Amino acid sequence: MYAMISGAEEESYVPRVLPAGWVRLEAPGPAFDCHGIGACRGLRVLMSVGIESDGRRWMHVSASRAGRCPSWEDMDTVKRIFIGDERIAYQVHPPRAEHYDAPKGVGPGPRVGTVLHLWAPLEGVPPLPNFLKARGGTL
Repeated sequence: MYAMISGAEEESYVPRVLPAGWVRLEAPGPAFDCHGIGACRGLRVLMSVGIESDGRRWMHVSASRAGRCPSWEDMDTVKRIFIGDERIAYQVHPPRAEHYDAPKGVGPGPRVGTVLHLWAPLEGVPPLPNFLKARGGTL
């Protein structure tokens, strides 16, 4: 059960002001490229908001680079800009059997293996425990 949220509600989660070098793309949903100078150059971000199987609204943000996987620093930048410093986000590593390779020509952007995803719950308490506190301040 997944229901995509679009229009005004989805737009309410798009950053009002983008950092220098970031531009919004003409796409069916919120999509952005970094054309700036520095580490973010060449990074592409797609956003969506939907109601997932738990019945809650979740933001999904994908980050990609042509020819290589985004770095940890890339994902940290994407999280800060598009999800925010105060919201928790998850990167999921599913079982190998559930990996998805999009067929050639399906979907915008780079090929498989160069895209990483973050999910952020938009309502309710975070679904996972706070592992940092449980372990005395370290992961």
